[in-house]
Amino acid sequence: MWFRMVRTVMGLLFVLSATVQINDPDPLPWVGFYLLAGSTCLFDRTQNVILLRFHVGLLLLLLAVAISGVVILAADLGHLLDRLTSGISATMATMSEERGREAGGLLIVGLWSLVLLIRSFHLRRLH
Repeated sequence: MWFRMVRTVMGLLFVLSATVQINDPDPLPWVGFYLLAGSTCLFDRTQNVILLRFHVGLLLLLLAVAISGVVILAADLGHLLDRLTSGISATMATMSEERGREAGGLLIVGLWSLVLLIRSFHLRRLH
């Protein structure tokens, strides 16, 4: 029951994240990325084998994109933490802040995908 609420909140947050990306300098990849992340919340409890395979494949894809994106953005590792914590304002002051926010979004989607993957495999083992 509690996970259903968490899943709903995360889905709504991903849709909200996709919405605010419209003002981004490169909105299309980020809108798609966050909408795909939000869609994973819909398929989490599916019993349909085809949808389950699609769900697991989508989670693996999102996790791979998130990991590779964070690695690429972390190439300038010295200032990454400052970028993640400095961008509190709603406007983009510098590209450094933008990269920090992108890395933060990638990290959140990657961790959420990992949680859903672990949950998916755990629930399948119980059945």
